[in-house]
Amino acid sequence: MIQRAISLYALCGSQRQASASRRLLEGLQLACPDGVTITISDLIGALPIFNPDNEGERTPPVVEKFADEIRKADGLIVSCLNTPTAYPAASRMRWTGWCHGTKCRSSR
Repeated sequence: MIQRAISLYALCGSQRQASASRRLLEGLQLACPDGVTITISDLIGALPIFNPDNEGERTPPVVEKFADEIRKADGLIVSCLNTPTAYPAASRMRWTGWCHGTKCRSSR
């Protein structure tokens, strides 16, 4: 039995609406027990290429919003196909590094 509501934020490694990764996340949304919600991020396609020179005061607004969504969530789900030896370059999500800076760090 879930004691409190749980909010999960999901990142899809593919931008195709019919991708296997997205279908998996949509299936998880449907299979969630009561009290658990999964929100699939719609910000991934709008994120710029990671650039550490654009941190602090220069952090792009979409990155701030993305970091805020991650901070608000109780957990993070990453759905991404991989090769036998590595994740595809576009799915490495290096830009999540913006969420590790002092400004974006969660209090949890």
